[in-house]
Amino acid sequence: GNMDKIKRILIVDDEKLVRGIVTKIAQTRGAEVVALPNGQNVKEALEKSVFDLAVVDLLMPDASGWDVVKMIKADQNNRKMPIVILTGTKISEEEKIRLLQEVNAVASKTSFSLQGFEYIVDSCSTL
Repeated sequence: GNMDKIKRILIVDDEKLVRGIVTKIAQTRGAEVVALPNGQNVKEALEKSVFDLAVVDLLMPDASGWDVVKMIKADQNNRKMPIVILTGTKISEEEKIRLLQEVNAVASKTSFSLQGFEYIVDSCSTL
């Protein structure tokens, strides 16, 4: 399957439920997950491991998804990995377009479904 290329996923989201869902999907497909509740340990995680995919919440109390994306892009080993941004709020078309210049996919948490997420993961693994 497509997931062969995705062995390690970084998820940064302050919602435990979302971290749980992503972790479950990844584990059923044999991928390893590093799940962080905020942006604080992202740099450290990036320095420690090479990831194949990042799933990042856009709005978190301590760091925005933009900040996390910047950290990823600044990391020598991880800057090329696909990034999926999760949004809990409806974002404007303009912001979405801006995001898509930096990331691979923007998924809304309101319509966040396992199938939808699996589809995104699969599409990222074929990049």
